[in-house]
Amino acid sequence: MTQHGAARRETFRAERFRPRNRSTVLLLTLPIEQRRFATLLRRAGCTSRRGFGDLEVWTCPCEEHRAVVPDAGTISRGVIADTVRKLSCLPLGWWR
Repeated sequence: MTQHGAARRETFRAERFRPRNRSTVLLLTLPIEQRRFATLLRRAGCTSRRGFGDLEVWTCPCEEHRAVVPDAGTISRGVIADTVRKLSCLPLGWWR
């Protein structure tokens, strides 16, 4: 039996606001200091090397995924979301 009317609309709304990926969940975080973010990456087992200019290249423990993070004072939510997406082999919630 299929849903009709209001029940169907409520189901659709609930599915629309359900987090679909890690970056959707990450929207609740705040920008953090670069030193704190580097500490979180090291605790997760990542290694870093210098990139061009003021960038650092972080590699995950399996050495298949890489993310570029600026070596600036504050890391924005967008950079955090991009790093979480690129380092997908790390456990969910490592950035908290």
